[in-house]
Amino acid sequence: MSERWRLLADIGGTNVRFGLSQEAQVGTAPEIENVQSWSAETFNDFDSALHAFLLGLDQDLIFASAAVAA
Repeated sequence: MSERWRLLADIGGTNVRFGLSQEAQVGTAPEIENVQSWSAETFNDFDSALHAFLLGLDQDLIFASAAVAA
């Protein structure tokens, strides 16, 4: 079975941050991996920021869920 990932995003007025965590078993704390951060001024919209993050990953991933804070 392929690993399933969670996409994490924190979109603020100053910075845009993305990261990944693997689906964990209940009761375990997942580690956040592949954290990337940019100035919010770098992108015109969320789609552009997400595209930049995904292009920076070195593999295709299966996403199970996403959590976005704005």
